[in-house]
Amino acid sequence: MSDHYRRRRGGRKWHFCTNCTDWPDSGFDSRASKPKADQICKTCHAKHNDGVCDHAWLDVPA
Repeated sequence: MSDHYRRRRGGRKWHFCTNCTDWPDSGFDSRASKPKADQICKTCHAKHNDGVCDHAWLDVPA
């Protein structure tokens, strides 16, 4: 999967947890490189710190 980070098209915050309530399934921009810290979704960051983030970069096809 090449889009490790997603944001809604025209949005300001990047998401990296596929189980984030704001993870966009359609109409999104994507990137593989890490955005600046102030551009990352606080919910994704909290899920990561709590160990409950389903990281986008771990979603690889079988």
